[in-house]
Amino acid sequence: MNHKNFKYDPSTDYYFVSYRTKKSPTHLRNPLCTGQEVQEHLNEFMSNSDYRDFKVYSEEDLNEVVIVDVETGKRLCPKEYLVYDEEQKKLVEDNPDRFVEWTEREYIFDSRYQQFYEDLTKESDEEKWKYYIESITDTERN
Repeated sequence: MNHKNFKYDPSTDYYFVSYRTKKSPTHLRNPLCTGQEVQEHLNEFMSNSDYRDFKVYSEEDLNEVVIVDVETGKRLCPKEYLVYDEEQKKLVEDNPDRFVEWTEREYIFDSRYQQFYEDLTKESDEEKWKYYIESITDTERN
């Protein structure tokens, strides 16, 4: 992917490709790949015996929020950080200072990739307005 000329299209499905080389522990990571780019990476991976651990993640799935225990770095399920508060009659965080919300992307890779994703996918106000007008126009036609 050429990030200099990258133009985010919200209607396109994007993927995050990650693999390693056998000679060194280097990770090759390519975020925001289209389906065709994933196929090209897979073809390269299959033809090069120096690569290993090929993984493809949906960028949409990587946007999912996960709860992480800051002390252990462990990803938690709700029953591990929520308790029932009799006074409030609802589930509340057991110890809010101990838990952080990250995206799946941050949890698997790190915050650099989250920031990169946000920088490349943010729309200017003009683009948001144009997209909004187009969606209204399409709705009115139907």
